[in-house]
Amino acid sequence: METSPPDVFMGIGPSSLVAPDSITGFVLEFALFRVMDIVKPWPIRDLDHSMQGGLGIMLDDLLAALYAALLLALYGWFMT
Repeated sequence: METSPPDVFMGIGPSSLVAPDSITGFVLEFALFRVMDIVKPWPIRDLDHSMQGGLGIMLDDLLAALYAALLLALYGWFMT
């Protein structure tokens, strides 16, 4: 599955709100988004299978980004 630029921006946008402001934070943010987008935990997988077309792809990426943001927020909470 190939990632197009709008998909990456949809994923990086929400998760960048909670990512640390560093190169490490950016790499962690991007890696978590890509893992969530590839693994597709519930309900991302259900959404991906139920909606066809561009809207389904963008919502799929948005949910993956929200999962990544949640993991980044938990990481920040545990590290402080």
